[in-house]
Amino acid sequence: MLAVLVWQLGPLAILENLKHVGLGFLALVALGLLQTLLDQWAWFIAIAHPVSFAKVFWVSLAGAAVSALTPLGEGGEVIKVNLLLDHCPSQKVVSAVLVWNLVYRLTKHALIFLGPLLLWTIGPTHFGLDVLFLFLLAGVVASIPTGLYLLLLVKGCASWTVRLVQRAPLLGRVIKPSTLAKAMDTDAVVHSFFGERRRDALMMVALMSIAKVLSVLEFYMVMYLIGAPVALTEAFFLVAGISVVRIFVSVAPVQIGFGEGGETALFAMLGLPPEVGFSQAFVRLARALLFNIVGLSYLALASIRGGGRRGR
Repeated sequence: MLAVLVWQLGPLAILENLKHVGLGFLALVALGLLQTLLDQWAWFIAIAHPVSFAKVFWVSLAGAAVSALTPLGEGGEVIKVNLLLDHCPSQKVVSAVLVWNLVYRLTKHALIFLGPLLLWTIGPTHFGLDVLFLFLLAGVVASIPTGLYLLLLVKGCASWTVRLVQRAPLLGRVIKPSTLAKAMDTDAVVHSFFGERRRDALMMVALMSIAKVLSVLEFYMVMYLIGAPVALTEAFFLVAGISVVRIFVSVAPVQIGFGEGGETALFAMLGLPPEVGFSQAFVRLARALLFNIVGLSYLALASIRGGGRRGR
């Protein structure tokens, strides 16, 4: 997918944009690391169990790397749970993943709506009000799965899933009676974030909201480095549009390649140079791939050492 995009847009035009990045790439790595630490700090708070932050850090990198290689970008959550089962009770690990994903989605959608509204309030420059309204509408549609996910968490998704599997003709036989009890415990831990652990939930929202703002600054910096600077309000709007596009293309077989293609199409649709859209996406992908290589290396090492409970 990446090769096709390079061929269609012209490698010389892309290289012309990329050559300006230079040592600025190190600043992007540092900014990306700070985003990762904030997101993982939020997950560390959700776990609330005596496990080292370093362990959570490496496990999160492994999960993020797998998510980049799987449809919907959710395959890494299974990896994260599996790698921590030897260190935390399953109820705490699964509930932490469920709540972290909810907060991640909510903060993402907050950014999706903030981008167009911020640009609209200050005044559109390159983009008309019709474009802003279109993206607000797309943001509403993209938020529907998150609304359903929140409803499912409130209703008790773990026990609901176990009961659903128990009714299946073949799968129901392999479900142990204790599984439903564990699932109900998991739902109880999730519900605690809406009650006695509300402060932890708010702390997670704050940390991940800061991480989302840093993602806008990363985009802003990338555009500056490749010689296509934009205003900060426009950066918020474009990142919001990129988030919507990536939600819609998340059904692709893998995230890598298709996401960058969606961003390139977004730039073209907005009347911006598509080679600039691909160049900024490629720079951010290179930074993400660096983190993914580290995560996959840790996953390989953990597999060799027998990390995680196999068969779960």
